[in-house]
Amino acid sequence: MKPLNWSEIVRLRDEEGLTFEQIAERLGKTKGAIYNAYRRAKAGKLPSKPKEKADKPEGLPKESKPSSKPAPIIGLPESLLSDLEEIVSWWRKRKEELSKPPVYSPKRRVTYILSEDLIQRVREYAQRKGIPLTEAVNEIIRKGLVDR
Repeated sequence: MKPLNWSEIVRLRDEEGLTFEQIAERLGKTKGAIYNAYRRAKAGKLPSKPKEKADKPEGLPKESKPSSKPAPIIGLPESLLSDLEEIVSWWRKRKEELSKPPVYSPKRRVTYILSEDLIQRVREYAQRKGIPLTEAVNEIIRKGLVDR
């Protein structure tokens, strides 16, 4: 499959005024591929050239780990860089937390069907005790005040 020529797509769109559909027909690609290539080219995300696979002679050292220093972001104002770093840090912590097993994992989940009268009494019980409704329901069930 022939790779897309991003500069040609930008030229056809900006200079000749062709639509994405017309460019797609001319280049034999899908409209979505043309649109994405155009959008990425305009954002400055140039395509990477495919790496040639070369056999490494044995005995050569393995490639070193990539630098921990992030690559500079072209076109991003300095004022947003610290915000972006904060968001990325938060996202990594969140992903780590989500990868851990949940703290509470019930062995068995039970569903109850309650009458409107009983629901009202549970609400009153929660208000009287000053606790959330869910806590009131769990407390009532633990005490065995509701028949299954």
